[in-house]
Amino acid sequence: MPEGATKTADLVQCSGADITLTSEVADPTDVPCDDPSRTTRVEFPAVGLGFGVQAGADGPVWVHLVADANGEISAARPTAPPMPADLVGLSYADADGEYLALGTLGSERQTILQISGAQAGLASGDFVGVTTPDDRGGMTLELWSIAQAKAISTLAQVSGPDRIYRSWVTPRTSRSSTGSRRPPGSRLSGIGSP
Repeated sequence: MPEGATKTADLVQCSGADITLTSEVADPTDVPCDDPSRTTRVEFPAVGLGFGVQAGADGPVWVHLVADANGEISAARPTAPPMPADLVGLSYADADGEYLALGTLGSERQTILQISGAQAGLASGDFVGVTTPDDRGGMTLELWSIAQAKAISTLAQVSGPDRIYRSWVTPRTSRSSTGSRRPPGSRLSGIGSP
């Protein structure tokens, strides 16, 4: 707990089943999880050196908790060195099976989209290949713009036992390459973007 803190809080973002926050310093608090863009602030008394807060749910839920306190940080911390210029604009994409995150390393913001089953490939420049399952048991590979946070072209579709298991965009040609698997072997394909 920071020195001089009189209150602390958890900032909660969640999606899925509603959660209940519990701790040894306050009564349980229910938090609705029907809107992943909403941040709910749950305050706690600032007691002792610190305490734990647990989030529990009766079903699947994605939870992001951030602790906040109004006291000063007493330990001196060195300033962070500046980020190298060639990393500031480096694009990234990541997916956890439920959400797709897009952004650049030097930014303080990212775009998070709820896309069940999405798989992000390796990004290059503003582009990334994103694979999603379709409603017929197949998969679709799309070329996405990271800055626009949207698909700009469908590159490939597979059905049945075929699977797209990895994609990457090459920097100079904006080509997307994909590894696909059909039992018992695999193949590598290059796909030019329109």
